[in-house]
This record gives sequence, C-alpha cells and structure tokens, in this order.
Amino acid sequence: MAEIASIVVSPIVSKLTETVATLINEEFAAIKGAKKELEKLSSNLITIAAVLEDAEKKQMDAACGRSLKVWLSKLKDIAFDVEDILDTFATEAHLSKVRRIPFRIRMAPEIKQILTKFDLIAKEKSNFGLSVSSDAARSDSQSQNHFPLTNSFVDTTDVLDDVWVDNYQDWEPLGNILKLGGKGTRFLVTSRSTKVSFFQTLDIDNKERYRMHDLIHELAVSVSSPQCCQLMDHKCVFFEQCRHISLLYQDLESPTCKQVFKTCKRLRTLLLPSEYLKSLGGQTLDQMFRSLKYIRALDLSSSSLTELPDSVGELKLLRYLDLSRTEIKKLPNSVCKLWNLQTLKLLGCLWLFELPKDLGKMVNLIYLELDDMFWFKCRELPPRMGNLTRLQNLHAFRVLSSTPGRGIGELKNMADLTGKLHISNLENAVNAAEAKLNQKKSLQMLLLEWTDKDFNQEDEVRAQRDLNHLQPHSNLKGLALHHFKGSNFPSWMTSGLLQNLRTLTLSHCIKCTTISVGQLPRLRDLCIKGMLELEEWPENQCPTLNTLQISTCPKLRKVPDLMLNLTVLKIKKCDSLKALPVAPKLMFLILIDNLVLEDWHEDMLTAMDEQRNPVPWPSLMGVLELKLQNCPNIQALPRIFFPQKLEIRGCVQVTALPVSQRLQHLALEMCSSDALLREIPSTNSLYSLVISKISNVTSFPKLPHLPGLKSLYISECEDLSSLSEEEGSLKSLSSLQLLSIRGCPKLEALPDEGLPTALEGLMIGSCSSLSSLGSKQTLKSLHSLTDMYLEDCPLIQSFPEDGLPSSLKHLEIRGCPLLIEQCQEEGGERPKISHVTDLEIGSM
Repeated sequence: MAEIASIVVSPIVSKLTETVATLINEEFAAIKGAKKELEKLSSNLITIAAVLEDAEKKQMDAACGRSLKVWLSKLKDIAFDVEDILDTFATEAHLSKVRRIPFRIRMAPEIKQILTKFDLIAKEKSNFGLSVSSDAARSDSQSQNHFPLTNSFVDTTDVLDDVWVDNYQDWEPLGNILKLGGKGTRFLVTSRSTKVSFFQTLDIDNKERYRMHDLIHELAVSVSSPQCCQLMDHKCVFFEQCRHISLLYQDLESPTCKQVFKTCKRLRTLLLPSEYLKSLGGQTLDQMFRSLKYIRALDLSSSSLTELPDSVGELKLLRYLDLSRTEIKKLPNSVCKLWNLQTLKLLGCLWLFELPKDLGKMVNLIYLELDDMFWFKCRELPPRMGNLTRLQNLHAFRVLSSTPGRGIGELKNMADLTGKLHISNLENAVNAAEAKLNQKKSLQMLLLEWTDKDFNQEDEVRAQRDLNHLQPHSNLKGLALHHFKGSNFPSWMTSGLLQNLRTLTLSHCIKCTTISVGQLPRLRDLCIKGMLELEEWPENQCPTLNTLQISTCPKLRKVPDLMLNLTVLKIKKCDSLKALPVAPKLMFLILIDNLVLEDWHEDMLTAMDEQRNPVPWPSLMGVLELKLQNCPNIQALPRIFFPQKLEIRGCVQVTALPVSQRLQHLALEMCSSDALLREIPSTNSLYSLVISKISNVTSFPKLPHLPGLKSLYISECEDLSSLSEEEGSLKSLSSLQLLSIRGCPKLEALPDEGLPTALEGLMIGSCSSLSSLGSKQTLKSLHSLTDMYLEDCPLIQSFPEDGLPSSLKHLEIRGCPLLIEQCQEEGGERPKISHVTDLEIGSM
C-alpha cells in the first residue's frame, strides 16, 4: 500500500512543480503578490518531493505509519486542489481574461487560501523525521560527494524458467534452497496459470471480456478510495474528497444526487450509465454543470439527452465529453468555449446534422469522433477548421472556396490527421498544393472526389493540375479517386512513390483510357468502376493483387493474362471483355451482366509467368465460390471445378453442373428449362438448395441422393403445379429441416405421401391455387416441426384431418381469409391449433 500511495502522490507533485515553474514568470506575474506565493509553493513542492521516498517506506512502521498515511492522504488532496487552481488560472490566461480586474480580484484570495493550506501541509513533514532521498540529494551539486552512486538492481540475475508445475510439494525443495540466499536477495515468481490470474477471460455475447480477481478488485477499491466511488440506490457513501464518481441513479433530481453535487465540489470525472437514467433534462443538467467547476471528464452517452444547456461552456477544465448515442439534435455554440477539451465523442447521434459554428476555436481538440452517417448528412463544416492543428480524425472535408475559412488551405497545418480523410468538391480548390497532404504521415486512407457534373476542357486541365499537387505521404495505405476529370494519372501514382499502398479505387474517372499505375509492390485490392472510356490495361501491372473488382467498363477488352496471387475476382457489366485472366489461386469468382464473356481459358495447357516460365493451368479447381448472373454467352462451366458455393442466374445456355463433393450451397435461377435441375449432382455435402424462376417446370423432379440437404427454397416457378414428379420425391430428403415454397400460383396441393419427417420449419406463401395441405397425416407425422408460416393462400380452408403435430410451437397465418375464419375462437379448426403456444393470425 505504501508504494501504491507514492505512485498516486508523486506524479501530482512532479507535475505541479513543472507547472509552477512555467507560470511563475508568465501569467501569474499579472496578479499582485502571486509570483511571490508561487515561488514559495515551488520551494515547498521541491522539499516535499525530496522526502516522499522516505515517507513511503516509513508507512509500514508501527510507530508512525498511520499518521504518515493520513499526511500523504491530506497531501494528495491538497495537491489536487492546487492543480485545480493552476489549471483554472492557466485556462483563463489563454482566454485573455487574466489582466481583467474582476478576474484578478476573484482569483487572488483563492490562490492565497489554497497556498496557505499547502504551506501548512508542507510544514507537517517535520513531525515525522523524514530523510531526503539520495536522488534528490544528488541533484544538489554541493552535496554530490556525500552520496555515492548505487545501483538499484542486483549485479546478477538468475532466471529459472519453464517450471510447469503447480503442485505445492514439488516447489518445497526449491524453496528450501532459496531460503539460503544472502541478505537483500529478492525472488520474483510469475505464473501463467489461469486459476491464479488477476484477469480471467469471459465470453459474453461473443465478445471477449475480462473478469477481475476479487483480491485485485478489493485492492483497487482500497487504493482509489476516497477519491473514486460508485454510487447506487443501495450503496451511497461519498466524501468531500471524491474526485471521480460513477452515479448509478435513475433520477438526478433526487435529494441524494443533489447532495452529491453539493458536497463533492471538486469532481473531476462523472459517469452516468444510461441504463440507470430515466430522463435527462436541460434544467437538471444546467444546475449540475454550475456545480462542476473542476470537471475533466463527463460521460452522458446512451442517455435520453436531447439538448445541452449553454452552461456547458462554463466547464472550463473539461477534457473529455461523451455524448454518443444520445438524441441530441444540436450542440450549443457555448461548447466551443471548452478551450481544454481534447475528446468530443458524438458517435451514433442520429439527429445531429451539424457542428457548432465556432468549433474552430477549440484549438486543443484531438479526437472528434463522429460516425460515417454524420459525414454523409452534414452539408458543411464550420469555418476555420484549420485552427484545430492537434486534431487527429477529420473524416471528411468539403472544399468551399467562395466562403472564408472553408478553402482547401484549411488542411495545411493539420499534420496529425490519422485514419481516413475524404476531400470532396475538389473543383472548388483554388490552390490544391496548400493542403500539404505529403506532410500527413499518419494518414491511412485518402479519398479525393470531384462532383459529378458536366465539365469542359478547362475543368479537365484544372483537375489534372490539382491532382498533381495532391500527392500524399508515402505511408498511405489506401487511395480512392472519384469523378476525376483528367485523362492521365499523376506521376506520383505511376513512379512508385506509394510503396505502402494496399488498396486502390478508381471510380468514374471517365476520361481515362488506360490503367497506368506503375509498380505498387504492396497493392492487394483494386476496384475499378464506371470508367466508360477505359480500353487498355497493360501487362505486368499490379502483380501482387489479391482482390480485383471491375464494374461498368463497357470498352475494356482485356485484363492482364496472368494474375498469380489473385483470390477474389468480380466482373460486372463489362460488355467488351471476352476472357478471364489465369489465376491459379482464385477462390471466389462473381460474373454479373457480362454479355460477351465466353472463354474460361481451358484450351490453354499452360500460361506464362512474369519471367515467361510455363505455369500449369489449374482449370479453376481452387475456386470455392462462383456466381454467374446474366452471362448469356457462357455455355458450360469449367470441366474441373469443385466449388463450395455455386449460383447461376440468367445463364440460359448452361445445361450442366460440376460434380463436386464439397458443394454446400447451390442456387439456380431463371434457367430456360428444368434441364439443370436434373443435373444436380448426388453429394453428401450439399446443405442448401435454391430453385427460383425456372420456367416450364410443372412437376418438381426427383432429386438425387442428398443426405446432407437441410434447406430447400422453391420460389416463383410459375408453371409448377405439383411437388411430386414421382412418388416420394420430397420425402426422400431425409435430413431436410426447412422447406420454403413461395410465388407458385399453379401449385394446388402438398403431396399426399407427405413431407420429409425431419422438417422443423415450413413456409408457404403467395400460392394462389393452393387449396390442400395434403392428406390427413401429411402434417401430423412431422414430429420435429416447430415453426409454420402460411401467407397469401386464399383457397386454403382447413388443416389436414389429423391436425398439426404436437411439436408445433409457432404458427403464423396471414392473407388466408377462409382458414383464418375457421381458426377463430368458435371456428371448426380452432381445436387443431389449441396447443400452439405462439399463435399469430391476421389478414395481412
């Protein structure tokens, strides 16, 4: 405990000493007599710091230990008070109020009073016979010879590692040896055993959390008391010395809460967990703020707060303010008076659309935390944002050159920006070089955007010039260009300066005809979209790509033949692209609306790598997921192909499916006939099957042996009238747990032979001709059925004769007027559903 007390007190004394040294010849000189008082305080601080080490040691002595602890406690408390006064004065000094007569009259007695208290505390140290520490003595050049240097560490350290036992008897022999150590010898024993760990991991809601050992919790409470406390309805003990409080009350206007704010006038931290608050009104906060003169951290997050009173601007020392997930609509401009504020959290404030107009005056602000939705909603930022030179996260900046304080030059001195920066309306930039992006070493992601509007030759030239001047730092990891109007990319993109770039997005750069980005050795992800004039992509560029996405590039004829590291490829609406690259490591392939794509490269026995060495063509055998949509010229899938997930939509010429024993999900949609259905392979791995919008299928065909199939979705098959082409077609799916049938207007009845007995969920909707739910045993025999949904089936009048299984827990009926009528309290079908615990019956 003694050592811990020193840890709490020593930093405060050290910090006060530095602060006093800074102010003693500056701001405090404006107050008559203050300089003399501060010099006296400085002397006392140095004297106390010199004996703290000895005080900590003597706390353990029975003779004076208790009184020393009381003295250290008083010292810590008064040190906090002194710090409050100094911080207040320093703040007012920066706000140019220090030379005003009312301020000087008000502050002078406060300073004198608190310094007098500190002087008394300093004098009490003589009651304990404390010795000056050797470090303090050595700092005095006249005393250096009287204190020989000593080493605080032993000369030799022996480490006994890898003793992986926790049996006490096994440690006894070693313990006997260690007892023979010389005087002053110390042994440190550590353990990785979770049974004695001070912090143990917990898995709650799939989130990693930690539980504190009871002993550590008790120690933390003991050490932090009385400065820190948690107040709740059944536990309300607090003291005037409280500096940090977590208030777990529902009503801040309760007598207890009012007494807390009246008594604890020196609060530095106030946490108000939302789950305990019933309401949080402006008047309540106004009264509270007026009593929190020295508050540093205030958390009102996740509360019902809708507005902040103007009095928030009186919290001069506030460093941290969290208003996240509140219902606040607007911040008062008085919040900009919080000169010391370093963190302002506004995450999840759905009704907040703007920031206060004088935000640029908060020059100490470091963290301005707003989510992406705010930056999308906010029409413009306050002027003079460039004054926030310490700010680290400015996610978006809209250039408005016609308005003072909103030009791109505001970014010039914001060198500490980290994370993502999105600069939009770049056509308004007068001098793009003023942004000095190449000096922002910590910036990770940069988005440069011009507006999407008609442009002329002059706009094209200006955009080309501006982009040349927007060179980022070489540390940049992500770059995106949106609606760039130039025809060529700048030299800093093509000359290899961006050695750390990992992601690149080129969106709607409609004048560019070729991709020329030079050598980017760490580029992993490339996205190209809306480049209407793009025709060429030179070979040997971007050889390290893992992910490639290309969409809406109608003139692009060819991509590099060989991409050895590519794992994900998505191509959409590329009307001139006829062939895919050779990608031996490809795992995910998505092709959408590619009207001329027809070649899988399977006629190639080998390809060539960058050194022109032959590389065997693997025939897409490593692809795990393939999605084909509206690719009418593709006639067949690769011959050697073992996907886990396969989706084919609108590819009318594909008539065969691969035989894959690892296929898990299969979706077939908008095929010309039922030919593909009969090609479904027999496999143990398939667990999900989707059949949709397949024309000319009147009877559901008998499926092959699919012992692992868990889910079957049949939708919008307009000609389907029967679910049994052969007897037992569906019932043979012995593992099926979910069956969904929707949008089949000609389907008349469920099969009489029944449904798979393992079925747990049955959903039927928008089957306008369905009048029968099968024979009398069709549903009753489904002993695992727990959920059943019937929707928009107007011809169904009743359930099967034997009723529903006893296992059914949830039944929902909508848009089935005849059946709903029979299921009312006096209806004929009511007894069949009386056992269902969760029953929802309505029109729609």
